[in-house]
Amino acid sequence: MSKTKAVAGALRAGAAQVDITPPLGTQIAGDIGRPRPAEVVVEPLYARALVMEAGGRKVCIVSTDLCAITDEWNEAIRRSAAEKFGFDHDAIMIHPVQNHAAPTIGNHMIQGKSQWVTPDLDWLRGGDDRYNLLAVERILEAVGKANDSLQPARIGSNSGIEARVAFNRRCVMRDGTAKTHPPKGSPDILYVEGPIDPEVGVTCIQTPSLRNLAFLLHHTCHPVHGFGKRFITSGWPGAWAEGVRAAFGGEPVALVLNGCCGNVHHANPLDPKQVDDYRQIGRILTEDARDLVASIRTEQNVV
Repeated sequence: MSKTKAVAGALRAGAAQVDITPPLGTQIAGDIGRPRPAEVVVEPLYARALVMEAGGRKVCIVSTDLCAITDEWNEAIRRSAAEKFGFDHDAIMIHPVQNHAAPTIGNHMIQGKSQWVTPDLDWLRGGDDRYNLLAVERILEAVGKANDSLQPARIGSNSGIEARVAFNRRCVMRDGTAKTHPPKGSPDILYVEGPIDPEVGVTCIQTPSLRNLAFLLHHTCHPVHGFGKRFITSGWPGAWAEGVRAAFGGEPVALVLNGCCGNVHHANPLDPKQVDDYRQIGRILTEDARDLVASIRTEQNVV
């Protein structure tokens, strides 16, 4: 069932994705107090941008395969995009998916000067200054390409439930303690303590002839495959984005928006036989998205 409400205001939309893979040697974030220079790129990382315009106003959503973007750099991206492409500053939303096998833009651990962080210990800050300008330039490139490709569009949305890929990582043990990441399948686990968010959301943006331009994809789970390792991977968000892109002909841009992860994790603490593979998560979520899209009715007019 479509959840789109049609009101006055013809919609135009454009989307683009640009490679933001860091050079080898870049510090990988998503860890604390450990040097992690990138040694291998398993999959490229992307910035994916969606621009929508209706009634003379534009909005831009950018999803990145990164761990984090500090307030300083987030503001720099929004300010530059507003100046270059005519957006209201507050109409630009930048979203890193919290991928723990990718860099940050900016230093999310230690900011400013510190007598304890000598040049050889810069990795303690969490970021890598050599990456910042490169990433920002390419994010703005994605926004510019999306903005330049605006065309008449239709939009619709749908959602469903998926309980096979995300689990709460915090468990109450039989001795009364609580543990995060106890041994999988341990008989000492009494119960899983907290909730998950099993909703899968899909928004589809199409041309009037129903050719798919872009998708907004939403699910909630920590992307921590590759945690602590020295390889770059886009994790389950990247596998999902590229899976949906391939499933619909290889042309549409699929932006993943991760939810509030908390203790939501991809490893099932109650199942020692679980195959915990981010590519499998991507395949399952792609199947869900394909089913949800099949029942979406898009509308050309939006708020």
